[in-house]
Amino acid sequence: FSSRRRHTRSASVSWGSEMCIRDRYQFIRLPQVKELTCLSKSSIYRLIEEGDFPKQIPLGARSVVWVKSHVEDWCAQKVNAALC
Repeated sequence: FSSRRRHTRSASVSWGSEMCIRDRYQFIRLPQVKELTCLSKSSIYRLIEEGDFPKQIPLGARSVVWVKSHVEDWCAQKVNAALC
């Protein structure tokens, strides 16, 4: 595909039998993680260290992201545990 053609397709377009990686994983940065969880930065990193929070994904030497659905799943597990 040419560069021009690739940029004209929407994010919801399927490429063969596989969905675009953008459709499968939405990356979020720390401010969004803090907003979704109502946790502080230090609490998030402590929970990661304890194995009780989704690990961040390094994109570069000084850039990390989280998969939004993983953070949302963690939140749902906390809600379910509190209600049961």
